[in-house]
Amino acid sequence: MSVNVYKRDRQVIIDPLVTCMPLGAMWAVLGINHGVPLVQGSQGCSTFARYHLARHFREPIEIAVSSFHESTAVFGGKKNLNISLKTLIQRQDPELIGVITTCSSEIIGDDVYGFVDSNKQELKELGYDNTEIIPINTPSFAGSHFAGYDNAIDALIKNLATPNENIECDNNINIIPGLLNPGDVNEIKHMLDSMFVPYTMLTDISETFDSPLNPKKTKKPHILEKEELQLMT
Repeated sequence: MSVNVYKRDRQVIIDPLVTCMPLGAMWAVLGINHGVPLVQGSQGCSTFARYHLARHFREPIEIAVSSFHESTAVFGGKKNLNISLKTLIQRQDPELIGVITTCSSEIIGDDVYGFVDSNKQELKELGYDNTEIIPINTPSFAGSHFAGYDNAIDALIKNLATPNENIECDNNINIIPGLLNPGDVNEIKHMLDSMFVPYTMLTDISETFDSPLNPKKTKKPHILEKEELQLMT
């Protein structure tokens, strides 16, 4: 039996994987403390991204989806989003939900901002008003995961940042690390801490993805509490 051995001319990837905008937005939302991404689209829109992230980080990834079907393409996704938000808040009580649009929701013209506003009012009446709900436009046909990350950061800042002229400048450095791995984010934080430089990291996945499985069930998803992290270290 003969074996053919071929010599490779190059050792680098010329065309790396460039995936859709929702994945970048999920990456950003997962870096928010107790934040959960909710994909406004079909199950496939979240499954591929979750599979990609799970293979890369070797950890389970929690991504919610409103589960579009054929009827949703005709009647719109308001009902799906309404049910998804209620279910997600009741089961996990996250501090923030990023509602991430997809090709299907953008093409049929879903008014995600209007849907979110009406849901906020309804959830407030039900007593579920402790969760920030941020709509994020990420049509997959308009850019890559890099653009999706940028759109998510833009939406988070516009919806959460509140100017206050009465507070003096705290001299913190605002850092947006981008699509970096947990080790890279930790290295940036280590350098800043070594120089005693105060900073705000938006967003920070160094604890979200760089930890072993948590055997203890908690009400908050994703990020271990500080006390639990200290016990593990």
